[in-house]
Amino acid sequence: MSLSKVSRVFSIITSALVGIMGILLIISTLHMYFTNPDAPFTRERVGEYLGRLIIPGALTLVSLITGLIIDKSVPRDAREDATVKYERLLSRVNVAALPRETALAVEKEKKEHRIIALTAHGISFVLVMLATLFLIFLAEFSVENLNDDVLRAFLYTLPLSCVAVAVHIPKRVLYNRSASRAHNAVNSAVKGGLKLRPLKALKESVGEVYAVNILRWVILGVAVVFVIVGIFNGGMSDVLAKAVKICTECIGLG
Repeated sequence: MSLSKVSRVFSIITSALVGIMGILLIISTLHMYFTNPDAPFTRERVGEYLGRLIIPGALTLVSLITGLIIDKSVPRDAREDATVKYERLLSRVNVAALPRETALAVEKEKKEHRIIALTAHGISFVLVMLATLFLIFLAEFSVENLNDDVLRAFLYTLPLSCVAVAVHIPKRVLYNRSASRAHNAVNSAVKGGLKLRPLKALKESVGEVYAVNILRWVILGVAVVFVIVGIFNGGMSDVLAKAVKICTECIGLG
């Protein structure tokens, strides 16, 4: 097995371990809260639950470090996926000069790309809308039981959100397979005598820029919502009280 394949295997293993660790942390946090809501996050209980996660946490850390070392040992070209290689090759050829058979193959893969993208983004949109509609019309948030209400809404919307994100994993796999077929078709034309232009640096597409900006605004919106929830829940007063105690008791100011 080549070093690049080993790097991909470690990338998959690390991604799986990180996902498992995230799920275990969420389950542990919810279990701590619901089994003892009066004092859920004491030092002793948190230490006990974290102790159970030492082995999977250590495995995740070892896999992350090992995968990082292997990845840095692989040449850049070998680390690039099929989509990047195809876009890099396509940027160097005159599309109008492609043989008819190759042009038809490239156009076919472009159509497949669009279908894959529309399907994945459509599924994500529907799931996100379902979660949003649940929060607006079905979820109840009362001041008296705000923590319980937020956690209950979180449990209902988490699976929808996870699937909305996870659906883009097979999308990426299908993208790479389609790009690999298109790359092979164009590469065959190059070997047949098609001339290449000098290599230019690839720029981010408009869709990628929009996706990153949307993700940033979503994260900012979620942060603002949780800040507001914390204010209404009295969390701001708790943080202020703890900060005062740290300054006046531990550090000795005042």
